[in-house]
Amino acid sequence: MTQTTTISVSEKTKELLYVKKKEIEIKLNKTLSWDEFFQEVFGEAEVPKLSDEEAEFLKRIVSEDRKKWRTREFA
Repeated sequence: MTQTTTISVSEKTKELLYVKKKEIEIKLNKTLSWDEFFQEVFGEAEVPKLSDEEAEFLKRIVSEDRKKWRTREFA
């Protein structure tokens, strides 16, 4: 059984998704579910598999970059 989830997005993002979904439906000449739409957009992309060390490294550099961004943003 597939689990259903909800994600929160801004109204602008929601409108963009609806427009893009409609464009693809017209192109394919069929109605798509949201799952089908995202599969069409992203293909069969796989979730990257990282070792614990790689995951920790990426978390650290993202965190450091966010700190630098905040410093630049509010300077």
